Amino acid sequence: MQSCKPLRNCTIARNDSKDNLLLLAPLGELLASDAEHELEYLPVLSVDGLIARGTITLLGAHPKAGKTTLLLYACREWLQQGLRVVYLSEEAHLLWRERAKRFPELAALILNALPRAHPERWVGAIRALEPAPDIVIVDTLRRFLPAQDENDAASVVAVLEPFVDLQQWLPRAAMMLVHHTKKSLSSDGEITDIAGSHAFTAEVDAILLLTPVREHKRQRVLTPIAGRLWNLAPFKPVWN
Repeated sequence: MQSCKPLRNCTIARNDSKDNLLLLAPLGELLASDAEHELEYLPVLSVDGLIARGTITLLGAHPKAGKTTLLLYACREWLQQGLRVVYLSEEAHLLWRERAKRFPELAALILNALPRAHPERWVGAIRALEPAPDIVIVDTLRRFLPAQDENDAASVVAVLEPFVDLQQWLPRAAMMLVHHTKKSLSSDGEITDIAGSHAFTAEVDAILLLTPVREHKRQRVLTPIAGRLWNLAPFKPVWN
């Protein structure tokens, strides 16, 4: 027999509570105890089936490709429906002031008051909100969740961890993480178009790609390229 050796550089979540917490149970029992958390999609520009409560969606595009503009109009739609939206934005409040003049409903957005803070502070502030938000947007990951090396999977997983854990605390919130794509894109849109380590795509539930139309530079196409739930969604994720 070999003696057990401790794993180096390995972090394992611990629960120091003395309560006997349930670790394993039949699926039917788990579903019965969580019946209020039925799958619910939130529309994006009146298109249903792209993002769902309780999931994390990655939106990828080139810098200045229109990611924030897309989310701006999506936020208007959500706010008009009475949904609560938290938006961590890298853009100046001056820009948001002008947008709110044009679209007064944006005044209900919960925006970051500071340009930078530790990811744990953002998560703590979002968890403390009452009532809990319906949508959380991080625009962009490089500003609010900066990885030491975007091409290193361990670094990416470490910076995403606070918001992945936040999803467990807010099971009814849809989370959208905005990230950049590589300079050269594939013709049809692939997961490999997302910049950095594959951990960016592995840690999320769905991936949307915003790309320019080659014949019309001012037009954009939003392409769903991966999703764990899309085989159950009320739309066919193929856009012509």
